[in-house]
Amino acid sequence: MAATTLSAASAAVAVIAATVLGPSLEAGGRVGLGLFIGMVLSFLVVFPIGYAIDTGPRPRAMALTERGIHFWFPTPEERRLADGFVEWREIAFIGIRRVGKSQWRALERTNGVSDTIDFLAPESWKALGEEWSRRRPPSSS
Repeated sequence: MAATTLSAASAAVAVIAATVLGPSLEAGGRVGLGLFIGMVLSFLVVFPIGYAIDTGPRPRAMALTERGIHFWFPTPEERRLADGFVEWREIAFIGIRRVGKSQWRALERTNGVSDTIDFLAPESWKALGEEWSRRRPPSSS
């Protein structure tokens, strides 16, 4: 789909460039310039759309209770699709994970599911860390 969009945009820009530039460039130059401009414009459209699709639902608020962590999602669709509640006994780890130079905030569950929680505000992250350190099961080592 992205390749089709890229090709169509490139062809359209090539035609526009040929019309606007007229005789100042020879035919090969107009087509090349049009393709280049089309590719640039296509990337400006494709990458933001890909980012929006890839991010998935992100909670807007978090509440800590005796039962667990409650996440609040702003739209009904996100509330239906996302897991808005995690019990304390389901959590295996809350903290910073690192791989190479990359690092992220992670919430890992006992069933192996790992969620990235980089969306949390610093004060929410601090409150979650303090609550988890109070509730964390003792280490087996």
